[in-house]
Amino acid sequence: MHATLHLDPAVRAGENPFSQRGGPMSRKPLLILPVLSLFAVLAGCAGPIPRANPSQALVRLGAQSPDQLVAESQDGKAPADVRYFELASGAHDLQVQLDKSGDDEPDQSICHATLHYDGFHAGEQYMLQESSLGKALRLDLYDAQGNALAPTAAFHCFPS
Repeated sequence: MHATLHLDPAVRAGENPFSQRGGPMSRKPLLILPVLSLFAVLAGCAGPIPRANPSQALVRLGAQSPDQLVAESQDGKAPADVRYFELASGAHDLQVQLDKSGDDEPDQSICHATLHYDGFHAGEQYMLQESSLGKALRLDLYDAQGNALAPTAAFHCFPS
């Protein structure tokens, strides 16, 4: 069997095949790689929240747009993911951070609140939902059926 190698006319003429002439090895596609890598990383961060683990309670976080609510600590320890809490059955203290910097108001702030609840059950799903009425902020815990279970203590806000 005999193989034949066909060279690009530019290579036969002694030109650099990696030149800026826009050929098959142009640098333009190489510039796209860092941008595509960034999108891939960001897409991984925005992946779906996992299904409830039967041995853990899952607490999802919800905020009014454009606010952002993130998990800050669970019983004094950093959570594995800032988008939700996974807990064993029983009593837990959950601390969250509310970023109100997306609001159009001049007193944009970062707020913190802590929720203590004794009745978390493994395999159950909960929602920790931020709401506001004027300047008053609330954070309430709901079960999967939408029943209110516990309010948080007051938010403590600081200018950002």
